[in-house]
Amino acid sequence: MLKWKILGAAALLLPAAFAAAATVIELGERELVARAQAIVIGEVIGASSRYRGDYIVTDFTVRLERTALKGDLAGGQIMTLTELGGEVDGLGMQVSGVPQYRIGERVAVFADARSDGSYRTLGLWQGKFRIAGAEVVGELEAQSEELGSELAGDASVMLASDGAARFPARMALEDFVRRVETLVLEQQEVRP
Repeated sequence: MLKWKILGAAALLLPAAFAAAATVIELGERELVARAQAIVIGEVIGASSRYRGDYIVTDFTVRLERTALKGDLAGGQIMTLTELGGEVDGLGMQVSGVPQYRIGERVAVFADARSDGSYRTLGLWQGKFRIAGAEVVGELEAQSEELGSELAGDASVMLASDGAARFPARMALEDFVRRVETLVLEQQEVRP
């Protein structure tokens, strides 16, 4: 009887463990800039999926259009973003919240460095912005427009869940670059 009680308790706790794994902390603009090890603007020029252990990952190749807004990457340099998901030999894996990149797409990316020299997008979709002409569009807003839905919610809401300011769902590229550069500079001045 005790064995069934333990198994029953484990079964009740299992969904909670999976739910916790799906929790995403909303990042304000200052926290996004502070946590990013690299902030870049570039064009996606390649994508290649492969197995990494039991998971499928895709390596997205991004050619930087300019020197990184944060980090040591130079304009013209190639950056690899490795994201969960993709397709290998007809078997696909998609992870909710992980941003998708398309070849030919211009992007602004807030990235974390991995130990193998590649990067990943910081904060899932929060760290990817699409560039359309002279405008930057947040990933959730861009997906919402593609699907003709209200995924992004009210674009006028400019606060993260903790009350911190966040990047608007869309803004002029020049304003976005200027804002990021200002935040990077402010954070450098604060460090001892």
